[in-house]
Amino acid sequence: MLLTLFTVTDADNVIGKTMQEITRMDIFLKRDVDISSPVLILIPDLPTGFDNINYAEIPALKRYYFIDSITSLGGELWELRLRCDVLETYKPDILSSVARFTRKIKTGDCIDINVDTCVYKTITKHDCDRELTAGRSMILTTI
Repeated sequence: MLLTLFTVTDADNVIGKTMQEITRMDIFLKRDVDISSPVLILIPDLPTGFDNINYAEIPALKRYYFIDSITSLGGELWELRLRCDVLETYKPDILSSVARFTRKIKTGDCIDINVDTCVYKTITKHDCDRELTAGRSMILTTI
């Protein structure tokens, strides 16, 4: 199975990361592996070990990974703890989606009422020290 190691300088929340390939290695998984967060024990094939390496790809698993930690196990063995980069792994699906992503409305947000109108709202939250009467509830929303 092929493992490609990279240096990436982009932030974690970027789609379309700029990857500088450092090396490729053949790896053999001897047991079941958590494909979301695999832990690999490797012998580096580079004179500088795993310096400046922070990203990986395992094409057979169809995943890209952040390298969260690199730990020396003594001798030539190193442990790499990986975490799936869902943005890069599912980049084609994300970029071709037509979904709208929303969050709670905040002060200064623009609310689309219709095609021709956009309204800026000041959102104010009022907390109350009283509880609702059992069995009854009320939700008040004003625009």
